[in-house]
Amino acid sequence: MKIVAILGTPHGSKGATGHLLRKVIAPLEAAGVQVQLFEVHKMNIEPCRGCSVCHKKGTASSMTTSTRSSKPCWRRTV
Repeated sequence: MKIVAILGTPHGSKGATGHLLRKVIAPLEAAGVQVQLFEVHKMNIEPCRGCSVCHKKGTASSMTTSTRSSKPCWRRTV
């Protein structure tokens, strides 16, 4: 099973929400579930420009290395 967790608080993993999310993720990972955590406050997210480059290259032209996750994103399989 694969789960995506999104931490959207500006306090990051040191805040109460981050602490709670880690408490939820830990037993899932211990049970063998793959969890990909996105910490939004660490990402440089820009709005879509509508250029359609992502349809050709698989990634948006406005994405920088700081936007990309160190883990690969999962593709929908259904």
